[in-house]
Amino acid sequence: TVNQASDVITKAGETIQTLASTVAQSAQAAAQISAAASQQAAGVSQLNQGIRSIDTVTKQSVEAIQQIEEAARILNELSHELASLTEA
Repeated sequence: TVNQASDVITKAGETIQTLASTVAQSAQAAAQISAAASQQAAGVSQLNQGIRSIDTVTKQSVEAIQQIEEAARILNELSHELASLTEA
């Protein structure tokens, strides 16, 4: 009947409105997820940069320590030479 058809059309309209609302909410959630993923990627990039900096400083420290060890070795040799010269 016409009343039944009208009810079906009304329910279909309500369903379409609900569906449109759900799609809009899903799109909003997807946008939020995308923004969060971008922020996370930026954070990971900064972390990687920090790790590279730590690695560089560590390498520089190792080189400095090696230079200090070499200088200490040379000073030790010179002190032995000086001691042998003063004993004679």
